[in-house]
Amino acid sequence: MITMLRWLLPVLMATASISAQDKDAARDSTAQYQYVGARRCQMCHSADRVYSSWKKTAHAVTWENLSDKQKQQDSCLSCHITGTTTGGERLTGVQCEACHGPGSGYSIITIMVNREKALAKGLYDIDEDVCARCHNERIPKQFQPEKPRDLKEWTPGHVHAFKKKDDSEKQK
Repeated sequence: MITMLRWLLPVLMATASISAQDKDAARDSTAQYQYVGARRCQMCHSADRVYSSWKKTAHAVTWENLSDKQKQQDSCLSCHITGTTTGGERLTGVQCEACHGPGSGYSIITIMVNREKALAKGLYDIDEDVCARCHNERIPKQFQPEKPRDLKEWTPGHVHAFKKKDDSEKQK
Protein backbone atom coordinates (compact mmCIF):
# COMPACT_ATOMS: atom_id res chain seq x y z
CA MET A 1 0.00 0.00 0.00
CA ILE A 2 2.78 2.48 0.89
CA THR A 3 4.59 1.70 -2.36
CA MET A 4 1.42 2.41 -4.29
CA LEU A 5 0.93 5.71 -2.48
CA ARG A 6 4.54 6.76 -3.16
CA TRP A 7 3.88 6.92 -6.87
CA LEU A 8 0.25 7.97 -6.60
CA LEU A 9 0.86 11.42 -5.08
CA PRO A 10 3.08 12.74 -7.90
CA VAL A 11 0.67 11.31 -10.47
CA LEU A 12 -2.29 13.07 -8.87
CA MET A 13 -0.41 16.33 -8.38
CA ALA A 14 0.78 16.51 -11.99
CA THR A 15 -1.22 19.01 -13.99
CA ALA A 16 -2.90 17.60 -17.05
CA SER A 17 -2.80 19.77 -20.13
CA ILE A 18 -6.47 20.36 -20.83
CA SER A 19 -8.15 23.55 -21.94
CA ALA A 20 -9.81 26.00 -19.55
CA GLN A 21 -13.15 25.16 -21.16
CA ASP A 22 -12.60 21.45 -20.46
CA LYS A 23 -11.63 22.27 -16.85
CA ASP A 24 -14.82 24.30 -16.36
CA ALA A 25 -16.91 21.47 -17.80
CA ALA A 26 -15.19 18.97 -15.51
CA ARG A 27 -15.81 21.16 -12.46
CA ASP A 28 -19.44 21.69 -13.45
CA SER A 29 -19.88 17.91 -13.66
CA THR A 30 -18.79 17.52 -10.03
CA ALA A 31 -22.19 18.79 -8.90
CA GLN A 32 -23.30 15.16 -8.94
CA TYR A 33 -20.69 14.26 -6.30
CA GLN A 34 -20.91 14.81 -2.55
CA TYR A 35 -18.39 15.86 0.05
CA VAL A 36 -17.02 13.07 2.21
CA GLY A 37 -14.69 15.01 4.55
CA ALA A 38 -10.99 14.98 5.35
CA ARG A 39 -11.36 11.98 7.69
CA ARG A 40 -12.16 9.85 4.64
CA CYS A 41 -9.09 11.20 2.81
CA GLN A 42 -7.02 10.45 5.90
CA MET A 43 -7.70 6.73 5.54
CA CYS A 44 -5.33 6.51 2.56
CA HIS A 45 -3.32 9.69 2.91
CA SER A 46 -1.88 8.93 6.35
CA ALA A 47 0.74 6.55 5.02
CA ASP A 48 2.10 9.11 2.53
CA ARG A 49 1.82 11.85 5.21
CA VAL A 50 -0.25 14.13 2.98
CA TYR A 51 -2.98 14.34 5.61
CA SER A 52 -0.61 15.15 8.49
CA SER A 53 1.15 17.67 6.25
CA TRP A 54 -2.13 19.43 5.49
CA LYS A 55 -2.96 19.53 9.21
CA LYS A 56 0.11 21.77 9.72
CA THR A 57 -1.07 24.43 7.27
CA ALA A 58 -3.16 27.56 7.68
CA HIS A 59 -5.84 25.96 5.49
CA ALA A 60 -6.54 23.32 8.14
CA VAL A 61 -7.34 25.93 10.81
CA THR A 62 -9.09 28.65 8.83
CA TRP A 63 -12.36 28.01 10.67
CA GLU A 64 -10.79 28.34 14.11
CA ASN A 65 -9.31 31.70 13.07
CA LEU A 66 -12.75 33.24 12.49
CA SER A 67 -14.56 35.18 15.18
CA ASP A 68 -18.04 34.03 16.24
CA LYS A 69 -19.49 36.92 14.23
CA GLN A 70 -17.51 35.96 11.11
CA LYS A 71 -18.73 32.37 11.44
CA GLN A 72 -22.24 33.70 10.76
CA GLN A 73 -21.35 35.74 7.64
CA ASP A 74 -21.90 34.15 4.24
CA SER A 75 -19.00 36.14 2.82
CA CYS A 76 -16.66 34.33 5.24
CA LEU A 77 -18.30 30.92 5.00
CA SER A 78 -17.79 30.70 1.25
CA CYS A 79 -14.04 30.24 1.80
CA HIS A 80 -13.80 29.02 5.39
CA ILE A 81 -15.95 25.91 5.08
CA THR A 82 -15.52 23.22 2.46
CA GLY A 83 -19.14 22.15 2.24
CA THR A 84 -21.61 19.78 3.84
CA THR A 85 -21.78 16.00 3.62
CA THR A 86 -24.98 14.23 2.63
CA GLY A 87 -25.31 13.35 6.32
CA GLY A 88 -25.44 17.06 7.17
CA GLU A 89 -21.95 17.41 8.67
CA ARG A 90 -20.49 20.86 8.02
CA LEU A 91 -16.89 20.47 6.88
CA THR A 92 -15.20 23.42 8.55
CA GLY A 93 -11.91 24.81 7.35
CA VAL A 94 -10.30 24.39 3.96
CA GLN A 95 -10.39 20.61 3.83
CA CYS A 96 -9.04 18.42 1.02
CA GLU A 97 -12.17 18.66 -1.12
CA ALA A 98 -12.14 22.46 -1.16
CA CYS A 99 -9.26 22.15 -3.61
CA HIS A 100 -9.61 18.61 -4.95
CA GLY A 101 -13.39 18.57 -5.46
CA PRO A 102 -16.17 16.59 -3.74
CA GLY A 103 -14.74 13.12 -3.18
CA SER A 104 -17.65 10.70 -3.27
CA GLY A 105 -16.84 9.70 -6.86
CA TYR A 106 -13.05 9.44 -6.76
CA SER A 107 -12.18 8.56 -3.16
CA ILE A 108 -12.45 4.84 -3.83
CA ILE A 109 -8.90 3.42 -4.08
CA THR A 110 -9.57 1.54 -7.34
CA ILE A 111 -10.50 4.87 -8.94
CA MET A 112 -7.92 7.00 -7.14
CA VAL A 113 -4.99 4.97 -8.50
CA ASN A 114 -5.99 5.93 -12.05
CA ARG A 115 -5.70 9.69 -12.64
CA GLU A 116 -8.00 9.72 -15.68
CA LYS A 117 -10.70 7.77 -13.82
CA ALA A 118 -10.35 10.05 -10.80
CA LEU A 119 -10.68 13.17 -12.96
CA ALA A 120 -13.74 11.65 -14.63
CA LYS A 121 -15.24 11.02 -11.16
CA GLY A 122 -14.87 14.60 -9.93
CA LEU A 123 -11.22 15.08 -8.92
CA TYR A 124 -10.24 18.65 -9.76
CA ASP A 125 -7.21 19.30 -11.88
CA ILE A 126 -5.43 21.71 -9.53
CA ASP A 127 -4.43 25.04 -11.02
CA GLU A 128 -4.49 28.72 -10.12
CA ASP A 129 -8.24 28.88 -10.85
CA VAL A 130 -8.90 26.59 -7.89
CA CYS A 131 -6.85 28.82 -5.57
CA ALA A 132 -8.38 32.01 -6.98
CA ARG A 133 -11.87 30.97 -5.88
CA CYS A 134 -10.86 32.23 -2.41
CA HIS A 135 -7.53 33.97 -2.92
CA ASN A 136 -8.79 36.98 -4.83
CA GLU A 137 -9.61 40.69 -4.53
CA ARG A 138 -12.89 39.94 -2.68
CA ILE A 139 -10.95 39.11 0.49
CA PRO A 140 -11.41 41.90 3.06
CA LYS A 141 -8.58 44.44 2.79
CA GLN A 142 -7.19 43.60 6.24
CA PHE A 143 -6.60 39.99 5.09
CA GLN A 144 -5.05 40.75 1.70
CA PRO A 145 -1.31 40.15 1.38
CA GLU A 146 1.01 43.13 1.04
CA LYS A 147 2.13 41.95 -2.39
CA PRO A 148 -0.24 40.30 -4.87
CA ARG A 149 0.28 36.57 -5.09
CA ASP A 150 1.17 35.02 -8.40
CA LEU A 151 -1.06 31.95 -8.18
CA LYS A 152 0.55 30.47 -11.29
CA GLU A 153 3.75 30.07 -9.30
CA TRP A 154 2.21 28.39 -6.27
CA THR A 155 3.31 24.84 -5.59
CA PRO A 156 1.92 22.04 -3.42
CA GLY A 157 4.21 23.43 -0.69
CA HIS A 158 1.75 26.27 -0.15
CA VAL A 159 -1.14 23.93 0.47
CA HIS A 160 0.54 21.02 2.16
CA ALA A 161 3.54 21.43 4.43
CA PHE A 162 5.78 19.74 1.85
CA LYS A 163 8.19 22.17 0.23
CA LYS A 164 8.46 20.13 -2.95
CA LYS A 165 6.51 17.20 -4.32
CA ASP A 166 9.34 14.78 -3.50
CA ASP A 167 9.73 15.95 0.13
CA SER A 168 7.03 13.48 1.12
CA GLU A 169 9.55 10.72 0.43
CA LYS A 170 12.20 12.37 2.63
CA GLN A 171 9.80 12.57 5.59
CA LYS A 172 9.36 8.79 5.77
